[in-house]
Amino acid sequence: MRTQEALRKIKTYRPTSLKEFKTLGLLGRYVGSGVFRESFRIRGTNLIVKFPLNESRHGRTPVYKSGIAHSRAEMRRVHKLKKIKALRAHLPKVWYYDKTHGIVVMPHYIKLGGYGGWNKIEMLGKVINKLMKQYAHTAMNDIQGDNTRMTAGKYNKRIVFVDLGY
Repeated sequence: MRTQEALRKIKTYRPTSLKEFKTLGLLGRYVGSGVFRESFRIRGTNLIVKFPLNESRHGRTPVYKSGIAHSRAEMRRVHKLKKIKALRAHLPKVWYYDKTHGIVVMPHYIKLGGYGGWNKIEMLGKVINKLMKQYAHTAMNDIQGDNTRMTAGKYNKRIVFVDLGY
């Protein structure tokens, strides 16, 4: 499936769960999860979909309140930071966002790392957070290895902040 075809399906049917993505033939392999959300590839594309995690301890009625709030905070922050021209290249391209269900579709970015990479990213994250507070008047408290990725390609690689929720 091509990217445009997948995005057209998502925007037309507006799937709200893993099951609905799977029914539409969009759900690919599991990528990973954080405290609030889990990510899956979208089959046949270079996109990922982020779903809020179920917080229900008993499993009877699913609860997604924190994950939805995290997605909303992230989208507010992305929107605010796009106003700063120098940051635009370092923000993820959001192809689809469902405010009600907290579902986000964006490109899959390459992980950073290597020897000592995570520590360096976290130290750099502290500096970036100070700059963001001073110049963009917003906090970016969670800049660390899993939330910082890189664009693909041989040339013009750049760092992208893929999770700006908190």
